[in-house]
Amino acid sequence: MPPTAAPRAWLLRPAGPVTVAFLVAVLPARAARVAVASARGGMDNAFVVHAGQVWLDGGAPYADRRFPYLPSAVLFAAGQAMLPAPVLRVAAPLVCVALIVGGWWCAVRLFRVPARSRFAVVGLLGLLLFWAPAGRLVNLGNRTAVGALALPLADRGRWDLAGVVCWTCPWR
Repeated sequence: MPPTAAPRAWLLRPAGPVTVAFLVAVLPARAARVAVASARGGMDNAFVVHAGQVWLDGGAPYADRRFPYLPSAVLFAAGQAMLPAPVLRVAAPLVCVALIVGGWWCAVRLFRVPARSRFAVVGLLGLLLFWAPAGRLVNLGNRTAVGALALPLADRGRWDLAGVVCWTCPWR
């Protein structure tokens, strides 16, 4: 057996029930921490949501000079503006965690790594708990987390689905 085969085989074995249970507990706890610790639920884009609300009220979202985004951002933000603030405070970090989890799942499946493998489970824990860019997406409730899901979807001929996801996002 080659020297790298043993660690690879160990990483691809299914994660134990304790590790999976820990992951299942950490995912909502990561989002809940942001919802409780941050006054706006981590929302770094309050002015974008405000622009969506202005548009829903019949106003001009581009009157705010801080809003340089394309019109699709207004539609995206209008959906958030319709939610009550307490719901948005909890929903934004939860959706970000869900998008990162979905992106991770798609990414490990691209390489035919089993979703319940030690690598997939421990890697997702490390991604959400220790990798600063992923943590900041959750902390800020940033919509660019959609890219974490859209980019792995683009492989294997799913460009149309990834394109629809990215087209609806305001960062383009």
